[in-house]
Amino acid sequence: MGTRNLIAVYLDGEYKVAQYSQWDGYPEGNGIECLRFLRNLYHEYSEPDIREMFRNLSWYSKEELDKIYGLLGVDEDGWLTVEQSNRLKKYYPELSRDTGVEILDLIVQHGGNMKLCNSIEFAKDGLFCEWVWVIDLDKNIFQAYEGFNKHPLKEGDRFYSDFDLEDHDYYGPKLVAEWDVMRLQTDDEFLKAFNKDDSECELV
Repeated sequence: MGTRNLIAVYLDGEYKVAQYSQWDGYPEGNGIECLRFLRNLYHEYSEPDIREMFRNLSWYSKEELDKIYGLLGVDEDGWLTVEQSNRLKKYYPELSRDTGVEILDLIVQHGGNMKLCNSIEFAKDGLFCEWVWVIDLDKNIFQAYEGFNKHPLKEGDRFYSDFDLEDHDYYGPKLVAEWDVMRLQTDDEFLKAFNKDDSECELV
């Protein structure tokens, strides 16, 4: 299902992963898949090894991205044909909108030694960015942020932007739930966090 979202990993005061995903951004989709990834990750690796893995990541430069898209024959407008999109996913899955939460598995497979595309600016789009799933390795928390937010964020909130709603349809995505990565929930407990009537969230 086309539910646009962002999958992010935050470490050492900066984003190490900011993966745009076109599909399945809702809790039952990429949300629960991120949860399952984290449960497996902390079962198989130590906390220092996990941090080191994500520290090994780097960003593609604009010049590098332009070269890749040029090799694929993508026009300056940036639109990809179905054939170009399939080739991108095959040879550069880290740049494909279809990769989604699987980017986390790719990172582990490469030991973090790979480049990614920094799409963190997409989180400022309160309309089209429907969900953001954040793994904060500085605070050891996993967070869910929801778009379509009509309520102002406070300065200091993760996706706070200093603008007037009169010029925008929505504010940035709001925090709706968070969990301690050292004691993650079961799938059922995780999904219950999104069935509450109020907008308050607590660290679980």
